[in-house]
Amino acid sequence: MAPSAIHGPAILAIFILTYAGLAIGHIPGLRLNRTGIAVLGAIGVMLFSGNSSDQIIATVNWPTVLLLFGFFVISAQLRLSGVYAMIASQISARFTDPGRFLIFLILVTAGLSAFLNHDVVCFVLTPVIISALVPRRVDPVPFLIAMATASNVGAAATLIGNAQNMMIGSMAGLNFARYMEWSLVPVAIGLLGIYGVVRFMRRDTPPQIDSSLVEAPEPAREFDRYHAGKGLFIL
Repeated sequence: MAPSAIHGPAILAIFILTYAGLAIGHIPGLRLNRTGIAVLGAIGVMLFSGNSSDQIIATVNWPTVLLLFGFFVISAQLRLSGVYAMIASQISARFTDPGRFLIFLILVTAGLSAFLNHDVVCFVLTPVIISALVPRRVDPVPFLIAMATASNVGAAATLIGNAQNMMIGSMAGLNFARYMEWSLVPVAIGLLGIYGVVRFMRRDTPPQIDSSLVEAPEPAREFDRYHAGKGLFIL
């Protein structure tokens, strides 16, 4: 049997197993998280690809890697300077009506995720949403689902919203504005879909929540005007 006939099924099997592990979050019996699973999958593909190390290194899209690294640094700068905490407190303060709060939450989450690290956006906003809703005895789960999905959809809006976007823009020759021309309409449709689904989830009376069962969120970081301004300028 030709080597290529062996390599193809092996690589496909590694791909399927890697994504199954990423979906589950761990491999039973092994102390591996998603990062370890992804690294093992990459090593497996390298071993069965039949390519040399130089050929594999040549396939790395370094502009995407470097842009992503800078993106994470800026996002960390804004988080440590209290920008995220300030935005989160503003969202919490605007809870007057669940429907309006849902719209505001979706738009703010999507907007932040389009230009900043959407994982950090979710990490910071989650305790704020819970602390805003649970004392009012409103079920936070639909709102958390809206935040998570709006973050993913919003991240697709710009070239820097996600690593995949950066690679697509680099390989397709799309600049920032041209990428947004293609992405804004499907992103807007996605956000409308999120709003419709979450409103449907909340069509019945939300369950009563015992606020004593919810842990208090970590103290918000104090806003530092100088470091926040520096991060926003670099962004």
